[in-house]
This record gives sequence, structure tokens and C-alpha cells, in this order.
Amino acid sequence: MELIVLNGKENEEDANKELAEDLIAIVTSFAARIYGQRGGKKHDSNTG
Repeated sequence: MELIVLNGKENEEDANKELAEDLIAIVTSFAARIYGQRGGKKHDSNTG
């Protein structure tokens, strides 16, 4: 993986904060997808 900085004037703390927020959003999205699938399987087995 390669990170290319287009605007070198940006504050490092701001960049780190933005990166952390993006990673949290990605993890949250995948977790919701995984737990949503598990919940759906559990729900389907109980109704059928």
C-alpha cells in the first residue's frame, strides 16, 4: 500500500485525525455488514 500526499501544507495532526476517522468508518461499515448477515441468518432460521 502506498500513501501519496497531494497537499504537503496540511497539518500532520489533521491528517492523522482524518485517517483515523476514515479507518473507523471502514471498520464500522464492515462490522455492520458482518453482523447484519449473522442477524439475518439467525432470523431466517427462527422463522422457518
